[in-house]
Amino acid sequence: MVWIHGGANLSLAGGWEPVYEGRPMVARGVVLVVLEYRLGVFGFMAHPGLTAESPHHSSGNYGLLDQIAGLQWVRDNIRAFGGDPGNVTVFGQSAGSWDIMALMTSPLARGLFQKAILQSGVPPPSVTRTLADSEKAGEAMAARAHAPSTDTMKFLRSLTAEQVIAAAEGLNLFTQDGWILPEPPSAAWMRRQELPVPIIIGGNASEFPAQGTLPELRQAMASWFGELAPDAWRLYGIAGEQEPPVDPVYGDVRDQWGSDLNFRIPGILHGEWHQAAGNRVWQYEFDRAIAPHPRVQHSSELAYVFGNFLRRGGMVSGEFDAADRHLSDVMLGYWTNFAKHGDPNGAGLPAWPEFEPVGRGFMRFTQAARAVADARQRGDFVPLFRRCLEKSGDLHR
Repeated sequence: MVWIHGGANLSLAGGWEPVYEGRPMVARGVVLVVLEYRLGVFGFMAHPGLTAESPHHSSGNYGLLDQIAGLQWVRDNIRAFGGDPGNVTVFGQSAGSWDIMALMTSPLARGLFQKAILQSGVPPPSVTRTLADSEKAGEAMAARAHAPSTDTMKFLRSLTAEQVIAAAEGLNLFTQDGWILPEPPSAAWMRRQELPVPIIIGGNASEFPAQGTLPELRQAMASWFGELAPDAWRLYGIAGEQEPPVDPVYGDVRDQWGSDLNFRIPGILHGEWHQAAGNRVWQYEFDRAIAPHPRVQHSSELAYVFGNFLRRGGMVSGEFDAADRHLSDVMLGYWTNFAKHGDPNGAGLPAWPEFEPVGRGFMRFTQAARAVADARQRGDFVPLFRRCLEKSGDLHR
C-alpha cells in the first residue's frame, strides 16, 4: 500500500505527520510505503527555461514525477521488504487523491499499481493549466524574484529555498505537458480513459463550507445550474428568505453546497463514470465527528484509516473512545482487504455493496461509529447535478 499525502500540493508531508504512523495498518498484513514528493514551486512550477532543458519539452508536474519514481522504486525493490510488486494499491486523501487520479491518466504510471483508494479529492478542470499558461505563471514567479531575462534558471537556482518560496504564488497546479499528462485528468476521466483498475472512492459528509449570504448562495447556484437553479434552491432549502435548518449530518447550507460542489458529488459521479467503463467501484461516505467538533471535517477519516488516535497535535486529533477504535478496526479491515484482494469485503465485516448505477449502493460510516450499507448517496442532489451536466453538454463546467 503506497500512501500519497494531501495538503493542496503545497504543504504537509508523509513522514512528518503522526497520524500516518503505519503500525496499525502493517499489523493487518500489508507493506506500507509513505511517499514524499516535491510541493508548491518545487513540485509544480513550469517555465520556458525548464521546458527548453527537458528532452521531453516539458516542465511542471515534478511532484507527479516524484510519485512515479516512488512507484518505480516499489516495483523494483519491494520484494526485499516482503511486498508484491504485482499487487500495489495507491491511496491518498485530498490533493493526494487528486494526484492519484492524475496518475491514472498518465502513460508513465501504467503498470505501476493495480488498485486505488481515493479519499476526499477529485481534481476539477481548473486544477490543470496548459503548458503555455503554466510557463507564464513561472515567468511571473521569476519576475517577482527579480530574475534577469537571461540565465533565468541559473539565477533562480542561486536563491535560497526561502527566497524561492517567497516569490511563489499558486504554483500547485497540474500542467498539460503532453508527456506526463497528455490531457487534463478531468477530461480523461470524463472520456473513460483512466486506468482500468478497481477503486474505492468517497469522502466526508462535510468537507469545506462555501461562503456567502443566502442571496449570494442563490446566485452561485444560478450560475452553476442555469435554468435548473430553482430545483437546486428547493433541494438546498433556500427558495425562500429564511435560513434553512442545519442538517445533523451534512451541516448548514454552506457546508452542503461547498462539500457537494467540490468534493462529494464529483466523487460520486467519477465513480459512476469509472463503473460505466467496466471497472469495479466501491463508494463510501464518512459521517463520524471527532469530539469536541459537532460534525465531521475534511481529513477526519484519516485517524480511522490509519488507526492512530491523537489527543492533541497532528492534523487530526480529538477525544476518541472505544466506538472510534471499533470503527477504525472495521475500516482498516476494508482498506487492507481491498489492497490484498481487490474487494473490501471479508469475514466479520458488514457487507459493502459494489457500486452499480441502479441502486447506487455505498457504505456509510455513521455518526454512531457503525458501518452500514446504504443506497442513493446524497439522494436527489446527484441526479440534479447530473442533469445539469447533461443539459449543458459541458462536462468541464
